[in-house]
Amino acid sequence: MGWHEHHAHLFLSGARERVEELFAAHLPDFQTFEPPQGTADPQTGIGRLNAWIRNFFVPILVQYPDWTALCTQAALEQAVKDGVSRFEASFNVGRDPDVSEEKFEKVLCGIMQVHAQTAPELELRIDLGFERPISPENQLLCLKKHLRFAEKSPQWAKLLYGIDLYDVEDAAEPEAFREVFETARNAGLRRKVHVGEFGTPEEIRHTVEVLEPDEIQHGIHAAGSPDVLKFLADRGTILNLAPASNRILGAMDLSQKPHPIRKIFDAGVRFTLSSDDFLLFGASISDQLKELTPWFSDLEITQIRQNCQTF
Repeated sequence: MGWHEHHAHLFLSGARERVEELFAAHLPDFQTFEPPQGTADPQTGIGRLNAWIRNFFVPILVQYPDWTALCTQAALEQAVKDGVSRFEASFNVGRDPDVSEEKFEKVLCGIMQVHAQTAPELELRIDLGFERPISPENQLLCLKKHLRFAEKSPQWAKLLYGIDLYDVEDAAEPEAFREVFETARNAGLRRKVHVGEFGTPEEIRHTVEVLEPDEIQHGIHAAGSPDVLKFLADRGTILNLAPASNRILGAMDLSQKPHPIRKIFDAGVRFTLSSDDFLLFGASISDQLKELTPWFSDLEITQIRQNCQTF
């Protein structure tokens, strides 16, 4: 049985070596990258990530009109290589609600074509990614545009799965995105939100109470509050954890005892393991599982593996 990847960013999910090959360019290893002084965002880990993308990745992408298709190809190839059978991946929308219908449909059709050519056996599910610093009004307009396109394109309707709110956690309060999440809920889309990667357990609870997401991307800091863990367990919210990402970005000290994921497991919170941005972190779902083996029994690892194959 293959992995179910719940937390990936489509254009950042290919192997670095494959992306370099497709774009005929060199990308520095993110894990040794330090951003220029004064360029990082308030949350240092996300600041590093965004600085790497701005300084190295974007300058390469803009040279290729079909960069979205090439990034999608690399991502799907990596997912297949890791034995993923269902790949849920997001990409940014909402920056330009006035983008022409022709350009809009070209990008989406390109993704669908690459899927059909590269990995037709892979169950691809697309989450629309909303960045907290971007106007919620613009993002709502973009969401509605995607929903209209799904009405006339059965193929896109089949791929369109959910929404995901991300970027710097304190850039906007969850209340700002209430209408976006309500619109997605009414359209039958799965709702995910990045929270608790750097923020507090209380911020996780507040976000869940306001937006009522189905899944939390990261949520590792829930481990710091037994009350929040119980809240998540009682509600049945799924955490899509990415320990390699947390370690590399410095989101949490994963050498502490007991291990934060051990606390999450013992509290009965449902969770999966995800690669997040394979281009940056280079850790597949298989790698994430190996990273947890020192902290769990063989039987518990089997249970976590089953979570990653059935949730």
